[in-house]
This record gives sequence, structure tokens and C-alpha cells, in this order.
Amino acid sequence: MSRLALVLAVVLGTASGTAQALGEQKTTLSDISGQLVRGDMLCSDFEQEKHLRALARPLLSAGKLIFVVGQGVLWQVLTPYPARILVRSDELIRWDEDGNAHKSSAGKAPIFRALSSVFLATFKGHFEVLQDTFDLSATQAEGTWRLTLTPKDENLAAVITKVRVAGGRHVEEISVLEARGDQTLIRLRNPRVDGCKLNDTEKTYFAR
Repeated sequence: MSRLALVLAVVLGTASGTAQALGEQKTTLSDISGQLVRGDMLCSDFEQEKHLRALARPLLSAGKLIFVVGQGVLWQVLTPYPARILVRSDELIRWDEDGNAHKSSAGKAPIFRALSSVFLATFKGHFEVLQDTFDLSATQAEGTWRLTLTPKDENLAAVITKVRVAGGRHVEEISVLEARGDQTLIRLRNPRVDGCKLNDTEKTYFAR
């Protein structure tokens, strides 16, 4: 059995139960999407842990994010040092310490393109758009849900093993497990739709 076939068997169950598993998955994805609180904007604080095999302790960072429908996700790192990154469907914009913007095309970075689609689809609750890139396995229990994404493309699977997303009324946790053993864990704190507004500086970031 090939590696891809093995992943499919684990995620979707045995061959005889594949059709049933797919049907259950669609229902669960619809339920999860309907559970999420929607709005044109979402604000949240975040904490990130980057676990590297070469280091005994994780690299820690924290800040806030703002998701604007149709414009992307702005990650504003506050500690251990300031950084600004805007993630869009087709590009990433990073601002250096001098305020200069540096753009990266999603087309030149398939990993970034895949993760961008995960971030944007997750915040919008449009999980079905991820099915072209990932095999999805979803579970729900007592107002909480968990979504596991396994890359379909072998080149992407050689770098990313799994992406896990969990939450309730909002996305609360995103975990990326890399094939080499490194892992990134992002926890969202106090996600909110009501009262989420852009200040003048943040407006300039999204205007790029």
C-alpha cells in the first residue's frame, strides 16, 4: 500500500466504509460551519509555540490578529519582537523593522499557498474549499469540534504531515505538524466579532 493510500485508509476508514465516511464528513463540516460566529471582521489575541527538534524548548511569540473578509489575515507579533505579516490568498506581505513591505507570491511557495488556504477558509468557515488540497476528517462533541487535514499532494505531504484545527463558536487552535518532526501550535485567545475595528495604522496594512 502506498503512503497516500495508507493516509486515506486511516482518515476515511476501510474501503467498504468510504462512502459512508464521506457522507458523515460532509454533514459534520456543514454543522461546524454553521456553528461558527460570522462577521466581516474577527479580532483575536494569539500565542504561538514553535517546537523544533534541534531545541529543547519551544520558541514562543504572542500578539494579535485581525481577519477581514476578502482582504486576508493580519498577524501582528508583539513579543519577543515586533513583526507584521499580512496573509492573503495569493501573497504574503511582511514588514521589516524600518516599515518596508516585502511581498512573496503564493505561486512560488506551495506550502505557503496551502497554509494560506487553511487560514482563510477556516476563519470563513468554508471548509469545503480545502478538499482539493487535503483529505479532511472532522469530529464534533458538546459544542466543540476538531478538523484534521492531511495533504493529498505527495510533494506537500513530504513537508507537512498534518494540520489540525479546533474550536467552538470561533477557531481556537491551529496546529501544523511538519514531516521532519517540527511543530507549530497557535492558540487564539478572546476571539471576537463584536467591537472588532481597524485603527488607522492597520488600515494602511490592508491597503497594500
